[in-house]
Amino acid sequence: MDRVGGAAGVARVLASGRRFLLPLHLSPDGDSAGSVLALALLIERLGKEAVVSYERDPLPPLYAFLPGSDRVVALERVRGDFSAALFLDMTDPGRAGEGTRRRVEGLTLVNIDHHPTNSGFGDVCYVDPEAPAVGEMLVAVAGELGVPLDAEVATCLYVALMTDTGSFQYDNATPRAFRAAARLVEAGAQPADIARRVYESRSPAQLRLLHLALATLEVEAGGRVAHMSLTREMMAQAGATVAETDGLINYPRSLAGVEVAVLFREEEDGRIKVGFRSRHLDVGRLAASLGGGGHARASGCVLPGPLPAARDLVLSRVRDVVG
Repeated sequence: MDRVGGAAGVARVLASGRRFLLPLHLSPDGDSAGSVLALALLIERLGKEAVVSYERDPLPPLYAFLPGSDRVVALERVRGDFSAALFLDMTDPGRAGEGTRRRVEGLTLVNIDHHPTNSGFGDVCYVDPEAPAVGEMLVAVAGELGVPLDAEVATCLYVALMTDTGSFQYDNATPRAFRAAARLVEAGAQPADIARRVYESRSPAQLRLLHLALATLEVEAGGRVAHMSLTREMMAQAGATVAETDGLINYPRSLAGVEVAVLFREEEDGRIKVGFRSRHLDVGRLAASLGGGGHARASGCVLPGPLPAARDLVLSRVRDVVG
């Protein structure tokens, strides 16, 4: 893969600066949260300062157990100058929000990502579509920095790797992923405890939302397509936050015979967030055709509302893909 700068380029930026901004992407997931917090810890191990920010969506409570989670601040509270801004797990800077994009104008931008649809932005790029997670890529960055992995960093990176491989069940659970996992466990990550915290600490609101979502489940195309929908009213009825929708798409995906699963979620501004998961087909291309992107087996896009119109458009494209 073409890596403009690579892990060594990232290390050079960190070695030459003193203070760095690390934004989470909108609706941060485990790879975003774990990778950003791990990199912030690595920067601190160098005796430098890292500021972790969010523009719209705070760190989900699910990841509050991660070391350094208390460092995350709203973008509006960020003050001072920075040597560089590091964007992790994002195909373009806008994925962190337009306010963040404006905040980093004039700064050196570092792009660390594993999405094949990455735009190649930034002054330094470490983009590797073969990586199972950005968290795995940071193992190489730590090596270039000469910073040993400790239990705190390893815990954050293990969360990133575990969640982006679906607990090592997805196609990206490659030998490379397992080698990284072994190294993180050797450094002090505790797989059983981490899995319990991530997968067995659901809130009552999440279960109420699951109940409502399952009532919308539909299967079509001879059992090859399954989809669910979440409206704003359902979110309010369940008392759930956006962070508590994470993982819901795995329920239609788990049905026997389903090739493509789709989750539609109505956002507060009326737009429709669409998530895709597949077993064998390339839904990354499908999402890209709708203005989104992602991986071959996991991708998404955002469409104008209303929900029925967005659903009709997406499902017509999905039917064409599955044949």
